[in-house]
Amino acid sequence: MAFMDWMLLILKIVGVVIGGHIAVTKFLPLMKTALSSFIKKEEFVTSVISVLMLYILVLVLNVVVGFLVSVENKYLGYLNVLLPGMEVILKVAPYIIYFLIAAVIVAGLSPVQPASPKK
Repeated sequence: MAFMDWMLLILKIVGVVIGGHIAVTKFLPLMKTALSSFIKKEEFVTSVISVLMLYILVLVLNVVVGFLVSVENKYLGYLNVLLPGMEVILKVAPYIIYFLIAAVIVAGLSPVQPASPKK
């Protein structure tokens, strides 16, 4: 493989990793702040953000492995084993996202219950 092809592959991978990093470090904290403003259960908001973070990380890993497999190197071709597992996660993820949206709506609309006095 020519030097230029390797450099383009590395630039693609770096671009995807930077995009995933920006999504995790900039977008998700903003989303957490927005969700925290109308959902008072902090552990619920943290759980939703964690699931979204896992989805972004699997998506980035899927794209990076796809780039590496496309090189057709005999050693990098073994990464092809990871693709079916990641495809299963990515095919189930939209349903999980729908469930999270419904859970966020229900949690946002439910009345805040005052803490019961301890005896």
